Amino acid sequence: MNAMSVKDIGDGLLRMYRQKSAKFLIDVATDDCVFWDNVDAIDKSIEQIRAEFDLHVGQFKHADARSVRLEELSDGFLQQYVVEAKLNCGSKAKDQHVCLIVKLRDARIARIEEYCTAG
Repeated sequence: MNAMSVKDIGDGLLRMYRQKSAKFLIDVATDDCVFWDNVDAIDKSIEQIRAEFDLHVGQFKHADARSVRLEELSDGFLQQYVVEAKLNCGSKAKDQHVCLIVKLRDARIARIEEYCTAG
């Protein structure tokens, strides 16, 4: 894999919602990548997150993520975005506001901390 820019990685994370797949995350994460979120407040593996993400977006007929902010940090980046979706029944889901703090190692995701509202 060629080294990706922070913008490339941030855009790829948002694209996962439209594609309804966490494949991008699997492709750019380190083997020992850890994911933490403010809902469960425990460290999770990338495989756990892939399964949870695929289940989560599977409930939507359509999903997208709109970028609000992407800021490079000394060891990664901060990304804020809003998930907008339609449920399979056709009604609009409540928007979910998300803030990620992403730590990079050798241009790959080593850790993600996710802070979000209940969508």
